[in-house]
Order: sequence, then structure tokens, then C-alpha cells
Amino acid sequence: MFALAAALLPDAAGEAGRIFTVQAPLLPWLAPGCILAGVALQLGVLALPLARKKPLALREGFVCVAGAALVFIGAALDRDITVAVGEALALSGIWFAWRKG
Repeated sequence: MFALAAALLPDAAGEAGRIFTVQAPLLPWLAPGCILAGVALQLGVLALPLARKKPLALREGFVCVAGAALVFIGAALDRDITVAVGEALALSGIWFAWRKG
């Protein structure tokens, strides 16, 4: 099989693979730290009024949006679209639950 590949593609018989280097970010802990801080901020905002049995006020909404912004910044730094999409879905769920309450 390898002989056939070597006959068809002369480069296939040469080097097995190439080495690519990717530059590491300046602060590798910054993106996960932003994501975790934003999620913790949102969970705290949602847990405290529920513990006090009060409805969500406008300032909790601003803090929740600030937590979402932190998650979006962390997702952009990490270049991870799945985190950003998950945060958009979570924020829309929080928004609709907040409007209902």
C-alpha cells in the first residue's frame, strides 16, 4: 500500500509529517479565568435573589449582562465559538425567565 502511494505521490515517500508551531497566548490563564468569572457572576446573580425570595431587579440584570460579557471576552480570547454560542443560549434563557418572573 505504501509503495503504491509512493509511486503516485512522490512526496508521500519522504517526510512522514510536518511540524507546525503555534504561538502561545501571552496569558494562557486569562481566557478560562474570564469564562469562569463570568459564569460565577451569573450564577451568583441568579442564586442570591432566589435565596432571599425576591424577584430579579434591574441591577441584577446589568450584573448578569456583565457576566455574559466576561464569558464572551473569554470565548474570544480562547477562540472557542461553542462557549460563545452556549453563553448566548444561556443568556436568552435567563432573559426569558427573568421577564416571566
